[in-house]
Amino acid sequence: MFTINAISALGITLILFGFLYYLAKRRVNFGIRTLIAMLFGILIGLVFQGQVDLVRIFGQIYTRLISAIVVPLIFISVIASIIKLENTAKLKSIGLGSIFWLSLNTLIAAILGVLVSKLFKLGVGVTILENAEASTATVPTLLETILNLFLRNIFAHAANQEIIPLLIFALMIGFTFVKLRERIDRKST
Repeated sequence: MFTINAISALGITLILFGFLYYLAKRRVNFGIRTLIAMLFGILIGLVFQGQVDLVRIFGQIYTRLISAIVVPLIFISVIASIIKLENTAKLKSIGLGSIFWLSLNTLIAAILGVLVSKLFKLGVGVTILENAEASTATVPTLLETILNLFLRNIFAHAANQEIIPLLIFALMIGFTFVKLRERIDRKST
């Protein structure tokens, strides 16, 4: 079923995992351990080319675990960050600053994209062949796009890794907490 090389790759990988665990116990910096692990992965890939099916599962499990934690981590982090702000004035200041820098970044990227495409004459001489089987996608209207920014089902959006509606929902929750805290503080004074 599996070749001796595939089993050897698995054995060596498990030994290297043990070494990485030993480094963790010795409190070696996580960044250094990550670089060492990356080098180990490259070496195993080069030595056992095409014979890493048994090792590949570790990477697949790791990426699935990372993907599973990204959405809840972002959601909770946004809420926690907003709740730490004392009042809506700080929230407004940070929000406007973020929008400004994001807009500036987008403008610079668009200008650079146009300049580079003009400089290198991208697309000149390219012939696009039409495929009879190709289907055209429908572009949502502006109103549909705005509506899709808001949460319909938190679990469906999380499962599909649709971050924007989750972020807007998290912002709304955090903002509500800050407003409620301001209201409670005003009533208590």
